[in-house]
Amino acid sequence: MYPIDLKPAHSQTYPIRRSVSPVNAITPWIRNRRSPLHRYIAIVAIACLIAGLLPLASAQAEAGAAVLPEGTNVLANGSFDSVTNDLPSSWNKWVASGTPVFTVDNAVYKEGSKSLRIEASAAARSSLNQSVSIEAGKTYNFSVWVKMDNIVSADKGIVLRYQFYNASNQKVGVDNYTASRKGTSDWGQITQRVVVPDGAVRVLYELFIWNATGTVWFDDAKVTKEVIVTDLINAQHPRLLATAADFAALQSRIATDTRLARWAAVIQTKADKLLTEPASQYEIPDGLRLLETSRKVLDRTYTLAMQYRLTLDSRYAERAWTELSAAGNFPDWNPRHFLDTAEMTHAFAIGYDWLYDYWTAERKTFLRDAIVNKGFTPALAGYNRPDFWVTTTNNWNFVVNGGIGMGALALGDEPAVKQTAEDLLQRGFASLPNALPQWAPDGGWYEGPGYWSYSIQYIGVYFKALQTALGTDFGLSASPGLPLNGDFPIFTTGPTNQTFNFADAGAGVPNSPSLHWFGSQYGKPEYGWWQTQRVDENPSPLDLLWYVPNSYAGPRAEQVALDKYFRGVEAVTFRSGWEDPNALFVGFKGTSLQKNHHNLDVGTFVLDALGVRWAQELGADNYNLPGYFGAQRWDYYRMRGEGQNVLVINPGLGPEQSDAPEIKMSRVESSPQEALAITDMTAAYAKDATKAERGVKLLDNRRMMLVQDEVTAIASSEYWWFMHTSTEVDEISPDGSTAILTKNGKRLWARILSPSQAKFSVMDAVPLPTSPNPAGQNPTTGIRKLAIHIEDVQNLRLAVLLVPLREGEAPPASLPAVEPLALWQVAPANPPLLSGIALNGVPLAGFDTGTFTYSHTIPAGSTVPPAVTASSADPNAAVTVQQATSLPGIATIEVTIAGTGSARYLIHFPGPVRAGDAGLSIMGVTASSDDGNVPANTIDDDLTTRWSALGDGEWIQYDLGAPQAIRSVSLAWYNGKTRSASFDIAISTDGTSWTNVYSGSSSGLSDELENYDIGERSARYVQIIGHGNTANLFNSITEARIYDRVASEQNKPPSLKTVSLTADKTAVKISETTQLHLSGTLTTGAPLDTSLADIQYFSANPSVVSVDSSGHVTALGAGTAKVAASVRLNGYLKFAVIEIEAIDPFNAKLLPIKDAYVRDGDYAAINYGKDGTFMVKNSSGGFHRQSFLQFDLGSIAGDLVSAKLTMYGSTNDSGGTNIDNTIHAVADDSWTETGLTWNNKPAYQEALATRNVGSPAWHQFDVTAFIAAQLAGDKIASLAVIQDVTPGLATSFNSKDNSSNKPYLEIKLADRNPPTLTVTGVTYNQSYASSAIPVITATDAESGVKTLTALLNGQPFVSGTPVTALGIHTLSATATDYAGNQAEQTVVFSVYDPAQGPVNAAGWFTDSGTVTGNTYGKIHLVTKLGFGGPGEPKNRLSLHMQDSGLKLELQTVQLLAIDSSAMQVQGIARGSDSADYVVSFALRQQAGNAPLASLTVSRADLAAPIVLTSGRPLTGNVQFR
Repeated sequence: MYPIDLKPAHSQTYPIRRSVSPVNAITPWIRNRRSPLHRYIAIVAIACLIAGLLPLASAQAEAGAAVLPEGTNVLANGSFDSVTNDLPSSWNKWVASGTPVFTVDNAVYKEGSKSLRIEASAAARSSLNQSVSIEAGKTYNFSVWVKMDNIVSADKGIVLRYQFYNASNQKVGVDNYTASRKGTSDWGQITQRVVVPDGAVRVLYELFIWNATGTVWFDDAKVTKEVIVTDLINAQHPRLLATAADFAALQSRIATDTRLARWAAVIQTKADKLLTEPASQYEIPDGLRLLETSRKVLDRTYTLAMQYRLTLDSRYAERAWTELSAAGNFPDWNPRHFLDTAEMTHAFAIGYDWLYDYWTAERKTFLRDAIVNKGFTPALAGYNRPDFWVTTTNNWNFVVNGGIGMGALALGDEPAVKQTAEDLLQRGFASLPNALPQWAPDGGWYEGPGYWSYSIQYIGVYFKALQTALGTDFGLSASPGLPLNGDFPIFTTGPTNQTFNFADAGAGVPNSPSLHWFGSQYGKPEYGWWQTQRVDENPSPLDLLWYVPNSYAGPRAEQVALDKYFRGVEAVTFRSGWEDPNALFVGFKGTSLQKNHHNLDVGTFVLDALGVRWAQELGADNYNLPGYFGAQRWDYYRMRGEGQNVLVINPGLGPEQSDAPEIKMSRVESSPQEALAITDMTAAYAKDATKAERGVKLLDNRRMMLVQDEVTAIASSEYWWFMHTSTEVDEISPDGSTAILTKNGKRLWARILSPSQAKFSVMDAVPLPTSPNPAGQNPTTGIRKLAIHIEDVQNLRLAVLLVPLREGEAPPASLPAVEPLALWQVAPANPPLLSGIALNGVPLAGFDTGTFTYSHTIPAGSTVPPAVTASSADPNAAVTVQQATSLPGIATIEVTIAGTGSARYLIHFPGPVRAGDAGLSIMGVTASSDDGNVPANTIDDDLTTRWSALGDGEWIQYDLGAPQAIRSVSLAWYNGKTRSASFDIAISTDGTSWTNVYSGSSSGLSDELENYDIGERSARYVQIIGHGNTANLFNSITEARIYDRVASEQNKPPSLKTVSLTADKTAVKISETTQLHLSGTLTTGAPLDTSLADIQYFSANPSVVSVDSSGHVTALGAGTAKVAASVRLNGYLKFAVIEIEAIDPFNAKLLPIKDAYVRDGDYAAINYGKDGTFMVKNSSGGFHRQSFLQFDLGSIAGDLVSAKLTMYGSTNDSGGTNIDNTIHAVADDSWTETGLTWNNKPAYQEALATRNVGSPAWHQFDVTAFIAAQLAGDKIASLAVIQDVTPGLATSFNSKDNSSNKPYLEIKLADRNPPTLTVTGVTYNQSYASSAIPVITATDAESGVKTLTALLNGQPFVSGTPVTALGIHTLSATATDYAGNQAEQTVVFSVYDPAQGPVNAAGWFTDSGTVTGNTYGKIHLVTKLGFGGPGEPKNRLSLHMQDSGLKLELQTVQLLAIDSSAMQVQGIARGSDSADYVVSFALRQQAGNAPLASLTVSRADLAAPIVLTSGRPLTGNVQFR
């Protein structure tokens, strides 16, 4: 493969060997705690140990390893790497019992290359020991790493014993042991923190196997004296980041280094400006953060203190004092948001240290006290609790520990502060291992580039301060991955100078002065080079301090890898070349295990090409939004999946992805010509899919990008594919398979390769109608989405090709095949490459053998592209050049080796005009004024420059040199796609007399040229008179053209601009309906012709309301639901949304139709009907206030259960804060909201309810009886809110005009009446020729019909379905309302064929059992049944029951049905006993067998039928006609 630094995680090698410092010992252990709970317990244990909250003897195993820093190991050969006589050198073996075997093991070890192994097949008690000198009264850390295999013991097992001895070799105290270990375990560390007893001068350190069997390995044994950090502090000031000698050296360097001299001048200019600016003030503008002020104080302190160190000019020191004294007198440094406190402490530390020799003793005391009281004291409290920043893995850890640490280093050698400073430093050292591992292994930062900058700035400054103040940073800056941190901004920054800004990050390129010293310390000159490029025009004081000149030639010349995979962060970047503004760049990510500032962005990507960011991330929203860092984060668009460039499956109110798992790259591969990355996103989409993967690939010699998703969904699903862009989507093909994006004359071609039914759409960057959309979010002005919407698909392979197109370049004719991600491969690792390219014999500037695409600008006036020649270093390679033939044009170079492969290089030669067709020659341009953006910028053929002037009537004027025929004017507007400019066009032949020929506005949709037709004209001068824009009064034009034709090609065809929905009713009772009405406008301002658009309606909550294809809405369940129409026209997709309230009639909430309050005295004639609150007070004249509300009860139906007036309010009066308020009845309903005053207020009647009103809250008043009376009357209810007590207190309630917490009448109803159920089309006991059509309907005026079901002969039946089956049918219908009341109805009817019959039958059958001989049980039958006319039965049915002697003669036929082989009859028969019977008889013929008879005979006074027999053979004669 191409030699880049991309390796699978299991094979990655680390260039920096892990040091033996404790941070590197504790870090792996904490990281290996798989459970967050285990990690937390470990961290808390460490913090408690350091704080002295755990006894020393309990500090064992891994927990003690976090004590930082540590001194030199006084044990000799603690790694056991040196061997003498087969035993570790400097160690002694002691055997008390058994025959253990001591071996130096070369195969198993923890550190270095060897370990000590002790094996005991029988119980043994033995040790390896070493005696070393120690100091009485000092604290030491004893430790060793242990690995065990089947250690079995009834005693101690494996243990570390230590014994102290005095100068006379007498034991001091007792033997000491660490906790014992047994069993089998991998490497674990035993540690003990020990205070050496008085009189002791040495310790015997013993590694024991104690009465045990098994095998044990020991490694990395240590006895280290615990370092008192503050003892190491350099006593001289300055010592933070630089010493006096460093500042002196800087002065010398400034004198000889032109860059440093220029930077120093920039710093001086900033410092001079500060001399006249006021000091910072205590300001918390958002109610939470003092952070802006802290950062201002910090920046000013660095600037002023640096300038003082360079000049010794007291003005700068005094201005620094003004700043610091003001901040020192703040009431606090806002410890509730501790970043503010930490950054202010940092500022004071620098001010104290760098200006130490200038301060008076009094000022030093002031600064010291401020740091201690406002910085150290709340920090200690935070460490003790501990606050979240103590254990967090994110940027807070570095900022707080770094800021407080800077203060401790500034003051730590002063006796009054030393103990506190030591405590803070040690606690910081214990806290840092929580976050430091996040840099591993590649220097990436999981919170994104923005927080890389914040994190590295603070940790970099702190670690450098440790080095300058202590002489060491204890190996902290060498923590795994941290020395590589500069790779992160370098590789995540694209050629557009925008970063891959995932998480809460802006697209601006981050920087950090720490890169200078990281680069110097770790041999990474590119870091300093990078930082210098970023800040060369605006350096900081630390850039000035740490800048180191180097000869680094840039990543292209240094052959830096094009691609980078940041493991842990799970972010990948690919590019086609370095230092090429037109290069293709892709950023792509999974997600890290750690989460902070993160979004639902698994699979998101950015794309740069041709100097344009085509696919972009939106970055952060307002941090002060409710729940932004909590439970509501996934309600905000920019944080949700739909606000990223990801796949969304089955969108709804909830998060589209799970934010819990780590989503790693499953493959990252690269070669010179191609690169690919694939991430398995299944865990992120687990609620919707059993498999989900996304891959990105650079193709065609890194000239195009492929994005491919593969999903196996749990069920048929809805998919959205999104790509956010600030470019214009100029064209979508009629079939939706392609789209053209444009920006500043550059183009990107997008092509859907799979599936065939997928179509591109252009959407606004706003939430889907089914998504949450809280208020207060930052607008996404100027951003749109290229989208793909696919429905009803379970298994998806969605492939999208993105191809940048140079000027004059056509989309590729040959498309890549769509292959499963599992089959993706990159091109060969060693293709044939060119060694050089020349243009007209001159070597191509910037040529690099691994860069395949170039742009070369032709000198002005040239019309022919240069001749291209090329060569390859491989003599076996064939090089073929296809020359460009015109401008713009492309030269293609193919280099091929048979059997090896090929590579294709392209050289693009742009044409002379980029912004648009040149048009008529413009000889001069002037303007009424400008703001520094001059008129000439509008004719420089550059859309990135502009003319601007503020104010209505400002103008810009073009001179054509002589009168000419003109037909149109084209203008490109600054921010033209985010706002619309208003303007006039006037023309003149002499520059004096003007004719207005056009008045209008820009489309607000394009940054490109727009053409305005002014008709056939002749003029020399053309003037554009501006009237501002929809955002402000600026008039800003980027380019202008004047034509003798209409340049209609510059104007986009009309597209969809707005859509909206209205409804006949927006509040609908359950089961009721309402009709939606859709309207819209085009970009031309013309109304939308809905017949030309693809319109689909849907409900975001179908359980509340449903909507059909015609916009007919039905309320189904109580609640409010969004109903939306998606409108697609010519590729543009917009949503119109309306909220429909489905009302549960049992729980109605009615808002007032009127409310107002009145006041007496001088205010008696004033109306207060539109205030956001209404007032109540019983007081002296001029201060009485009474309030009135009115409700319309017309929509209420049912039995009233309760009615409660509910209002939000409070009492706040100088006389008190609690008072009774009473609701009174009002009989007069004629008052008006805008006309009501004290003078015409209606009289109020009886008191209805009283509540005490105090602090702001909801208050309910029971007015049930009054509302019941009004429901029985005119259904209008007026109420008054009065204070009957004297004296009263001012009470205010929110009115209906308030934006929130409006008053309402809560009504609970009961419905005790069943629905009205109606069956038409059939009548009970009626017969119908050939067919019948039953229709079942139900209504319920109170709660509404919930369900309506019907059964025909026991089977489900759909109302209105024709019944054609001949026979007798039973139709049962049931209707249930929302109160549970039920109505039922049954109809029996028959369907007959009038052409059938009559049926003649005579014979007998049995009623039960078997008939033999003359036994009873026979039923004799004689029948002749048929139809005389339509539906009219005729003839007879006679029955004789032999067992009872009863004879029946059919008198009335109710139902009769006959077909060719069966007959059914039902009717009333008279019995021989003179009683009436209901008879139901059926007869069915059987081929080759006797007919079957069925008979039911019932009598009204008997519960059970007297005869019930079925399917009995009939003996006799039967004839069907």
